[in-house]
Amino acid sequence: MSALPSLIQLKDYSSDEKITLCLGTFDGVHLGHYKLLETTVETAKKMHNRACAFVFDEPPALRYGKTFSVLTSIEEKAVLMKSDGIDTIIHCPFDSSIASMDADDFTQQILVEKLHAVHIVIGFHYRYGRGAMGNADTMTAFCRRTHLGIDVIKPVYDRSGALISSTAIRRYLQEGRRSDAEAML
Repeated sequence: MSALPSLIQLKDYSSDEKITLCLGTFDGVHLGHYKLLETTVETAKKMHNRACAFVFDEPPALRYGKTFSVLTSIEEKAVLMKSDGIDTIIHCPFDSSIASMDADDFTQQILVEKLHAVHIVIGFHYRYGRGAMGNADTMTAFCRRTHLGIDVIKPVYDRSGALISSTAIRRYLQEGRRSDAEAML
């Protein structure tokens, strides 16, 4: 494998190496995210390629007027992901050029042509493309059409049956339920 830094901006990424790529916001890097990361690392090992993650510098929802506290910086995400076996974290700003790409253009131009992904790992609720029109079903269809591998990770629940999510962690923290939030991390 070539020597790539563990955290690199999309515009600086230059490699012809085939990769297994997980996608997500990864805010908080919680237990649900760890399932995505684990699947990515295991698949990359089986395929003898690099395990990578693609993230935006900030959650795209912030661009559309939602307000919430970001749980982890891009640098913190990189440390947590690297400790879970991800080789390279590729990040970029969620700017107007990315926000305006339709779902198929995003997958073809960014994931396939730029990053050389041969296997994609996403969560069941992953959204992408202009207006968040892409989802797990459209990504699966794209991957089948273009002969890429795909894993869609099912929801992960805590012991009480609550869906583990960054939103739930933020809610628990706002309610002063720190131990419930920590149990999801």
